[in-house]
Amino acid sequence: MEYKELARQLKQEKAICNKLRSELDEVHQELYKTNSELMQLTLELDERVAKRTHELQKSEQKLREHRDCLQEMVKIRTESLEMANASLARNMKALEASEKQFCSLVATIPDIVYRIDSKGRFTFINDAVKKLGYTPDELMGKHFRTIIVPRYEKEISLNKILNDSHRLKKQKKPIKLFDERRTGKRKTTGLEIKLLCRDSSRLYYGHLKKLNSDDVIVEINSTGLYTQDDETSTTLYIGTMGIIRDISERKSLENDLRKARDDLEIKVDQRTRALVQKNKEYTEELIKSQLLEKKLIQAQKMEAVGTLAGGIAHDFNNILSIILGFVELSFDHAAENKELAENLTEINVAGNRAKELIKQILTFARKSDEKIEPLRASLIAKEVLKLLRSTIPSSISIVNEVKSNGQIMANPTQLHQIFMNLATNAAHAMQHMDEGTLKISMQDMDIDKNNTPAGIPHIAHGKYVVIKISDTGKGIPQKNLDLIFEPYFTTKPPGEGTGLGLSVVHGIIKNCNGEICVTSNPETGTKFTIFFPAVTHRVKRIKNNEKTLPTGTERIFVVDDEPMIAKLISRILEQCGYTVISTNSSLDALEMIRKTPEAFDLVITDMTMPHMTGERLAPQILNIRPDLPIIICTGYSSRINENTIEKTGARALLMKPVNRKKLSTMVRAILDGHTFHGREP
Repeated sequence: MEYKELARQLKQEKAICNKLRSELDEVHQELYKTNSELMQLTLELDERVAKRTHELQKSEQKLREHRDCLQEMVKIRTESLEMANASLARNMKALEASEKQFCSLVATIPDIVYRIDSKGRFTFINDAVKKLGYTPDELMGKHFRTIIVPRYEKEISLNKILNDSHRLKKQKKPIKLFDERRTGKRKTTGLEIKLLCRDSSRLYYGHLKKLNSDDVIVEINSTGLYTQDDETSTTLYIGTMGIIRDISERKSLENDLRKARDDLEIKVDQRTRALVQKNKEYTEELIKSQLLEKKLIQAQKMEAVGTLAGGIAHDFNNILSIILGFVELSFDHAAENKELAENLTEINVAGNRAKELIKQILTFARKSDEKIEPLRASLIAKEVLKLLRSTIPSSISIVNEVKSNGQIMANPTQLHQIFMNLATNAAHAMQHMDEGTLKISMQDMDIDKNNTPAGIPHIAHGKYVVIKISDTGKGIPQKNLDLIFEPYFTTKPPGEGTGLGLSVVHGIIKNCNGEICVTSNPETGTKFTIFFPAVTHRVKRIKNNEKTLPTGTERIFVVDDEPMIAKLISRILEQCGYTVISTNSSLDALEMIRKTPEAFDLVITDMTMPHMTGERLAPQILNIRPDLPIIICTGYSSRINENTIEKTGARALLMKPVNRKKLSTMVRAILDGHTFHGREP
């Protein structure tokens, strides 16, 4: 009998082993399918990223073309201004040479050159007047008649000299010769050949003696009037004949011209300065535009990666839910099979690693669903400082300047990750130096228009907790500053870095509505500055410290388009004592509730489903039965999160992958009347 009993037990054990082996085969097949789907998703992601990168390159090429065109226009305009300035300089030089030549000519000309005013008084006379025995100083301000023979003053006429040579007839009265011309506003002036000199007897009578002849030839040239002395065969100088003008107007015109020239220089100079200023302003605007364009391109790239990551996360979390959920259920049947338990443990470890990888992808894409809450960043900073003192080389000094007790909205684990990542990078930058300094500072700051941080002009005004992590290392090359937050960018050797560290940091900060900027110099090192909005309120959290799984006997309706996930959730809840009905169609689910609205005590629905999403299904169900509690379950969705779940009417948001503890605790809490704005009880 004992043998038969033993045989019967062995037969049962063999059946259990066969069943477990069958389930394990199913798990292996599912893993193989998962791997294939993951490879396909990876190929699709690469294709989308390549397409988006090509579009961005085309946009960058168009922008470069516009910039080159604008630079060419600025160059042409600059050359035109330079040519205008050169032409103006030549004209000024020519005018100065002309003025100098004129002054030299007046000073050296043998003719008498003078200027009189409208009343006939001398205002200028050159040194040639000394030939008449006067000095310029004597005549200045005196009337023109001073040098005219008094008895001939009334006989001065306007006789015209028609040619360079004239025959003058003998007359009873002294002969008077004038040169008269009118041009514009010129005064009609002339030189009387009978001029009164200091030695008037010699010059005057000498001339009269020659002029007593029947005919006298007077030659007029540019140097004066002459007559030939037959006795001595010498040429006698009797006066100066020329075009005598009042050159005040000309001098006035010259002054006007000089003033106009100066005004033109001033205007050109002002215009040039204005153009230079405009060009400077344009250059600054162009630099700002290029900077904003780079930030926009970076944001678009991150948005594209985030969108793809969100889609992958949803599908991948569904797969992980199936794997991890059924592995968790299989542990209940593997207590006596050590090898099976070890295999299941390895699967569970790998699945959880995949879950953490998805969290990282969502984090650097700024789509993490980690819960954030008010916390004191200074407490996390102090914990990190204690840890750093025992992990980084002793050659690196650590400076603690944490002076803030302000609260921020963040996830404690993620904030710890920010500190450790940046501090580790700082230590790595100083690892080959004899000594270095790692400084972590924190302070409260009230930002307004008067103290907006450089590099973050768009930051909202308000109170912030500002965290600075700096080192005295070798710095970051300028060419890499725009790339350090991109996923998978790293300067470390292969095997020493994934390139996700700063991407994750950037995503966490953005997910907390914060800002981050970096400055780096090869001489002084690198400094990261983080701005977290400060908060003062606290949020009460409901904690469940029970170690056993909550149970119940209520009726639960599970709606998920993935049959394996619906099956998994149903099994977990059935093990907890609940009665579970499931369907893979949201339309069928709505129809069942419409027919029997009192048949269920709780509905668990997936978010992303064909025909009708969980976001739309929940309000439809509540229209039929307003008091029916609903839990929305999702691997990831950009349309719903813990802040928008209330709009659907659902009581809670359950994130995949689903485990027994989280699912059973949330279901029991909801059935007991609790409502969660977060994801976990």
